[in-house]
Amino acid sequence: MAKITLRRISLILILLIFQNSLLLAQRTTIELSIKKQIELSDQAIEAEILSSESFWDSEHHNIYTKHTLKVYKVFKGQNSATVDMIVPGGVLDFEAEKVSHSIELKQGDVGMFMLRSTENSRKFSSSTTQLIFEAVGADQSYFRYDLATNRAANPYQKLDDISNKLYTEVIEASNLSEPLVISDLNVLLPNKTSNKRLTEVYRKVNSFSATEYTAGTNAVLTVTGEGFGVEKGTVAFSNADYGGYLKTDVLPSQILSWTDSEIKVEIPEFAGTGLFTIKTTDGSTVDSSSPITINYAQTNMEYNLGSGNTAFNTRHIATNGEGGYSFTMNSNFASSGAKPAFMAALENWSCQTGINWEMSSDITNENRDVEDGINLITFDENNSMPASKLAQCKSRYKACYEDGSLKWYVTEMDLIFNDRSDWNFSEAAPGNSAVDLQSVALHELGHGHQLNHVIDMNKIMHYSIVAGDMKREIGAYDLAGALDVESRSTSAAICGRLSMTNVSCSTLDTEDFVLNSELTFFPNPAKDYVNINNKGNSVIKAIEIYAINGSKIQRVNYSNPQKILFNVSHLAQGLYMMNIETDFGNVMHKLVVN
Repeated sequence: MAKITLRRISLILILLIFQNSLLLAQRTTIELSIKKQIELSDQAIEAEILSSESFWDSEHHNIYTKHTLKVYKVFKGQNSATVDMIVPGGVLDFEAEKVSHSIELKQGDVGMFMLRSTENSRKFSSSTTQLIFEAVGADQSYFRYDLATNRAANPYQKLDDISNKLYTEVIEASNLSEPLVISDLNVLLPNKTSNKRLTEVYRKVNSFSATEYTAGTNAVLTVTGEGFGVEKGTVAFSNADYGGYLKTDVLPSQILSWTDSEIKVEIPEFAGTGLFTIKTTDGSTVDSSSPITINYAQTNMEYNLGSGNTAFNTRHIATNGEGGYSFTMNSNFASSGAKPAFMAALENWSCQTGINWEMSSDITNENRDVEDGINLITFDENNSMPASKLAQCKSRYKACYEDGSLKWYVTEMDLIFNDRSDWNFSEAAPGNSAVDLQSVALHELGHGHQLNHVIDMNKIMHYSIVAGDMKREIGAYDLAGALDVESRSTSAAICGRLSMTNVSCSTLDTEDFVLNSELTFFPNPAKDYVNINNKGNSVIKAIEIYAINGSKIQRVNYSNPQKILFNVSHLAQGLYMMNIETDFGNVMHKLVVN
């Protein structure tokens, strides 16, 4: 049951104001220091992505992507002009896999890589002829460069001087006097900042605040100003995976229009709360004068239809004959204390959003995340994940071209939890050094629900978690993003596959059950009015209406009425959330306005 309080709103405002200092102070429980990563690595290099190619492994179990890296400097390992690096996930024809908290790379990306020789080279023998490497610590082992600002960062460490800070730490950890230079890379490029300022940022398509948006939802940011030029440049958004410390350019296809005074750009899936930057073709840049707030982000699938990559929405289907997906637990996971904690997280999402997820009564000895038709829940008994990862969700997709568009849908999900972590399985709050499994499961299931990272420590989908932290409540914004995915997943069948059907929550606690049974509302969908009846002893204090992006549209206060005729005729057609506030707590319902 989602509760929105004045205290939470105040905390969010404080976090937005002091965002940078909070992010720089934050640490995860299993962060790998640069020294530790160098110790574990066989190769530490500064390099650029030359090319990328996705492929199935030799057993056709998983899709991987091989990135060929042009080496600039070697801090540890062999002297080589190029290196092949393998990462899990990728897109191959109309099939794809995404793995949460893995390195996301594209051609032209530059940074520092800490790599080790892969133990699974036989799986990749057909895709490369030279020694193959993988990241030592997943996304931590890539320090992405922003050459324009001379910054480098992984999701947990931020350095504002590549040469004097990152190089120094890596050289000390490698016991080198200086790195071996293979090819020159200038990391001190000037930051050409235009003196032209943005005069206005607004959104024409709805009545939401000009500073609040969603990412990966086809939402369009309209920027007005001057001096942008007539040739199309690009726009860079604060990247949520890096806590907003670095910015990333949008796809060329996401620049919808560009004139000297106005730009329309689609907000990409990786965008997080923060400033954005306009980059013109003459090399000048101009930052927005104030940040935009990203309330939630959804997963996109990028695919090249012939003119460059385009970002497509994803959705769920029905795969189990019951309108949704069935999860199966590994026998060791099912017999451990992790089971009730995971079930609480699964039921939380199902109850809040209606997503049709159920737990199969079957138990399996399978512990590998392979394409086998099983939505697996397991510990990482094979140590296939880097030790730095708490957990991961691997989503598998297929697509078809239908009704003039490419439609991507989820076919399978595997969730793996690191059995080397100090987990808290109990209902009680975790200790200072323990990681709350229910909170992590809620986050990873959020990825399975097709949500991406955001920058807000109060939200389930915040890009990292702190030891001792406990996040077991799905907030209004996380809920809004998930409901939007659920809405398109249940709207129509695609690609010859059945659409998902919503489920009703049957696992409410006593207080929630009483409130839901006492308060009824109809009709739904509604056109002009909604009838709300209070059949119990709870006192209705207020009714709030939220847009699908989590923004509050309306609040009406009441003094204990038994019946309410609530006017919705002023609302545009679409999906909303109705929050009924009572003296016993809040009840959140989906509301469809026709």
